[in-house]
Amino acid sequence: MENQSMDYPIDYTDRQIIKELLRNGRKSYLQIARDLNISNSLVHQRINKMMDAGIISSPSLGIAPQKLGWACCAFVNVIVKEGRMVKQVIEELKSIEEVVECHYVSGGYTLILKVYTKSSEHLSALLMNTLTNIEGVASTETNIVFSTSFERNVPID
Repeated sequence: MENQSMDYPIDYTDRQIIKELLRNGRKSYLQIARDLNISNSLVHQRINKMMDAGIISSPSLGIAPQKLGWACCAFVNVIVKEGRMVKQVIEELKSIEEVVECHYVSGGYTLILKVYTKSSEHLSALLMNTLTNIEGVASTETNIVFSTSFERNVPID
């Protein structure tokens, strides 16, 4: 569905529901309702509306890639040869399981990718045998992540 977030202004109750989901994404709607002293049906209704509006992008499960064997994280800066090729390159990238994020950006690069691989050798193979062979990719520059100091969501208040 098309993002309709501008058509749905979030209120105090929506913000409280979001905060509860951020504290514990596994918390049931019933428990959220009890904690906020509102009805279970209201929680369902508000979450559905916020998802339809694109405010809540997905009820996704946060995982630790390293615990699943994806030991190497890197950011790959991509230059696409021509602007008309960007959409085609992005479509190709969607089929590559190691690419977990793709951002179309301004500046010296066209795209910034976040990738996870099993090892540095896997990363090297991904770059040399896959990413640079995508039609439209002119060049890449890679930054390997040594550690992540923090990650967080935007403020809810």
